[in-house]
Amino acid sequence: MNAFEAVCSSYINLPEECKTLRPQPVIIEQKRSYLSIIVVVVLVLLVAMIIIVFLYKRMLRGEMAKELQFQVNTAISNYFALNESRKLIS
Repeated sequence: MNAFEAVCSSYINLPEECKTLRPQPVIIEQKRSYLSIIVVVVLVLLVAMIIIVFLYKRMLRGEMAKELQFQVNTAISNYFALNESRKLIS
């Protein structure tokens, strides 16, 4: 690095003479990057919520099937017990 480059590198706002030496860095717009981050976060949360709802519905269906089977078994047991008691009385 020569003396001219050293002097130019010390400036925050480059004078015209230094701009010919090195190009200005490209500044990324902050609003656009924030918007893309927000969109990605919203999409990830949406997919996560859809997966959670799907898994919850699946679990709930399993629990309801177990409860229904238990109630059917109880009703059948009560029916056979009632039928047996009628045979004993007759």
